[in-house]
Amino acid sequence: MEKEALTMSGSEELEIADSVTKGRQSTAFFYGWVIVINGFLLEMLVMGTALYSYSVFVLPLSREFGTGVFGAMLGLTGMNAAVALLSPVAGLLISRGSIKRYMVVGLALLGAGFLLVSHASALWQVIALYALFIGFGYAFVAPIAASAVITNWFTQMRGRALSIAAIGTSFGGLVFPPIAAYIISLSDWRTATLIFGALYFLMAIPMVLLLVANRPADKGLKPYGAIDADAGGARPAGADRFQSAGEILLSPNFWLIAAAIGASFAVFMGLTANIVPYAKTLGYSEKQGALFLSGLTACAMLGKVVFAVITDRVGPRNTFWVALTLDLIGVGFLIFMPTYMTLFISTICVGLSSGGLLPSWPRFAGMQFGSDAVAKVMGLMAPIVNGGMMLAPPFAGFIFDRYGDYRVAFSVFFVMVLIAFYTSRNVCRPE
Repeated sequence: MEKEALTMSGSEELEIADSVTKGRQSTAFFYGWVIVINGFLLEMLVMGTALYSYSVFVLPLSREFGTGVFGAMLGLTGMNAAVALLSPVAGLLISRGSIKRYMVVGLALLGAGFLLVSHASALWQVIALYALFIGFGYAFVAPIAASAVITNWFTQMRGRALSIAAIGTSFGGLVFPPIAAYIISLSDWRTATLIFGALYFLMAIPMVLLLVANRPADKGLKPYGAIDADAGGARPAGADRFQSAGEILLSPNFWLIAAAIGASFAVFMGLTANIVPYAKTLGYSEKQGALFLSGLTACAMLGKVVFAVITDRVGPRNTFWVALTLDLIGVGFLIFMPTYMTLFISTICVGLSSGGLLPSWPRFAGMQFGSDAVAKVMGLMAPIVNGGMMLAPPFAGFIFDRYGDYRVAFSVFFVMVLIAFYTSRNVCRPE
């Protein structure tokens, strides 16, 4: 009896010790958040330098090479064209191979592109370098690779993790355009692109090599919130629902989501790329225009935090519609009341709305097609999404060069937001 009592006591002690160990594991720092921080920094650098800062370079490029706003916008168009063409291939490669390896390749192309742009002697060289180096590098880094690796690390709290990383895009828009404008005011646009290129080799590539792991298993871990298959758990619903690119492309929801995301991204990109020239038509300097751009991206950063909270309550589809409603308000003000105050209000509305757009893309892809297909689906959608982003900025610049007014272009953007409402009504349902 005494021996049996001792055995029971030992068993109880083992159970208590096991529960304490489990408690410690649940409160221990999860390495996946390092992956999220890495995604935040990469999206900050790539979006900040390649996308948001381009508006600051438009007028200096126009002056140096003797072209209008339309011609200077073609560098951004070339970059988006390259992203649209390469992203399907990038998505397939990333879904099958090492995300880390492709991130390093993409970052090296981005860095080399900016370094070469700083030595360009003609506008066609700027356009070609933005397409062949910066665009191709962009396709392999953000948002496809960054979203894919975060998706691998999280089963629960995936939406929050993606939203935190997406805040980096807005933070990049807040930080890098004023830096570019300041460097240009002290020196010239070539110095600004030279410094941007150096950042990729001195900061981004070493960070990825040191910190990124493709999957939790690479570090002996499991995804956050994953159920142990050995304990009878099942894989998350929706995983591996679509095995091939052909099956994905035959789904009507693929095209509806791509149209909704593509139209909304195109409007945001068209407004962002033209905000500095537009502010100049109202009598503001290029530096003041850059501040409006920073304000827009600051609101986008705030919007990502706000929308992350809203999505948990009302679902991603309703969140997307709220974002589109803010877009309609912002663009409407630009069309009908082009003044300082309405530009300020529009900047807030459009910025806040964008906070609900970028995190929606990987969430909708995972929700409709399964988490394992996120990189593949985003890659296949990229020609549509980036096609709109490619055409919107030069379209608005062309309208301005021809008529000296942005209202026609902004009216088209208003209709595009309505299209996004229409095409998203039967998809993007709450998770």
